Amino acid sequence: MIMAKKFNPEQWLEKPESEIKYPVQEKRTRFEGDPNSKIETIISRIESQSIDITGSYDSWRDIGFAFADEFGESGREYFHRISKFYPEYSSRECDDQYNNCLKSNGHGITMNTFYHFAKINGVDISGCKLSADVKDIQDKEPEKLPLIPDEVYRALPDFLQKICDVSQTDEERDILLLGSLATLSSIMPNVYGFYHQNKVSPNLYLFLTAKASAGKGLLNHCKQLAYPVHFKLREESEMLKAEYQKDLKIYNANKKDDPDAEKPQKPPEKLLFIPANSSATGVFQLLSDNDGKGLIFETEGDTLANTFKSDYGNYSDGFRKAFHHETISYYRRTDKEYVDIESPCLSAVLSGTPKQIINLVPDAENGLFSRFLFYRVEMQNIWKDVFAQPVENGLK
Repeated sequence: MIMAKKFNPEQWLEKPESEIKYPVQEKRTRFEGDPNSKIETIISRIESQSIDITGSYDSWRDIGFAFADEFGESGREYFHRISKFYPEYSSRECDDQYNNCLKSNGHGITMNTFYHFAKINGVDISGCKLSADVKDIQDKEPEKLPLIPDEVYRALPDFLQKICDVSQTDEERDILLLGSLATLSSIMPNVYGFYHQNKVSPNLYLFLTAKASAGKGLLNHCKQLAYPVHFKLREESEMLKAEYQKDLKIYNANKKDDPDAEKPQKPPEKLLFIPANSSATGVFQLLSDNDGKGLIFETEGDTLANTFKSDYGNYSDGFRKAFHHETISYYRRTDKEYVDIESPCLSAVLSGTPKQIINLVPDAENGLFSRFLFYRVEMQNIWKDVFAQPVENGLK
């Protein structure tokens, strides 16, 4: 006989963080001696040299899993101590991440992972009697991420091949190609296809991520590809404004003699590049003024993430809708006007460190995760002579 468990709705209610009782983690020590003394030794060495072993989000997350698995709540202090050497360390963000690690209730990641990341980042772990499987991990080279194959570049149009030819490494070549495609996707109004019987435009969302000083700044040059369109729209906007000011001056001079005179309407603000640090209504109005088309290009992903977190600029829902060309509706209080932006075509090019991705996309269930194309640039610890190649006019 199977006894059914009675459903209790109170168990499904969200509770404050302070009231959540996390399960006690069973210690699974994989090395000899007291684990607290071992980790104190290693963390002290990290602190004395100010070494950041959490440069990528994956390593930071996995170290959190290891501490939660081994020490439970008492590992929180350790997590903060090794996280604070990251340039953009945030105590609150670190707490939130560790809370998530505790909630996972075991992830199969042990303290071996912490020792591995300490070792590959140059921390001396001698004097700690590690188990054999940890010693095996130490000698393994980190897995190298794949690059875009050469045959792809050989099949590119001449225009894109010339752009990619200025690269000096394979990683730079990938950056230029992906950045160019995402940028150009915003200025192809007559290109479309059909996906699942729905008409779709080529607009892309790209996030290029790497550690600080890893070379992602090259992405900014891709913005130049769309500048002619942006400048043309700005010139058109200035001409419309000049005509508006002329008509408004005539209207103000004649409105007393002609009560039926119609006041001229303000012209639309024509542009291509939409500033990420704008109010929600501001972004939607710029999209509306430009027939639902635009490009958000920011070299710091935090600019968009911080805007989404603000009270005035949380247009994340419209940002997600634009990817699928879903209608965006908003109300302008100044003109008391209800506006529908039908079939918006928005592109986005962002770059930033791995932790800036977490600020923008907190978890995989967030709708932005599936909409973005993510590309991670591997850091090469070699000296780069920036004067090695003489130039006349520069990349710009």
